[in-house]
Amino acid sequence: MPMEELPKYSEDTRIPAIVASDTNAHYHAWGSDDCNQRGYNLCEFIAATNLEIINVGCEPTFCSDGKKTVIDVTFASNSTVSQLCDWCVEFNDTMSDHRQINLFLKYDKPKPIRVRNRRNTNWSTYEEQLQGKIGLWFGKVENPADIEEN
Repeated sequence: MPMEELPKYSEDTRIPAIVASDTNAHYHAWGSDDCNQRGYNLCEFIAATNLEIINVGCEPTFCSDGKKTVIDVTFASNSTVSQLCDWCVEFNDTMSDHRQINLFLKYDKPKPIRVRNRRNTNWSTYEEQLQGKIGLWFGKVENPADIEEN
């Protein structure tokens, strides 16, 4: 699929789009120090298609022979942006002149709340286990006076 068709396809199918690309495009919007024609064109495309730039900061994404630039651009459909977090450029060796870029998806799925159903509790087993644990701490406890003695 040509890149020009991706935003419309994403919108029509409601499939989120995330694009991480080596654009060789320089533009201030994603942290470059300078701008080139490719950068202007890409920025216009992103603006015209309701995509959003995900890059954060101006850490170089390309490093080679002393040259450091921000030419790797990550962008996503509007519906996806709220699910993305922690975009960053890593410093570990990638065996490439491009640095590794990390990006995480967050899910607004609530953590499950564990609830104990007291009707299903085996109370005799519970009492035995409780007595066993209390016995480890205090010795045998048969009445409140036993607690005071230990």
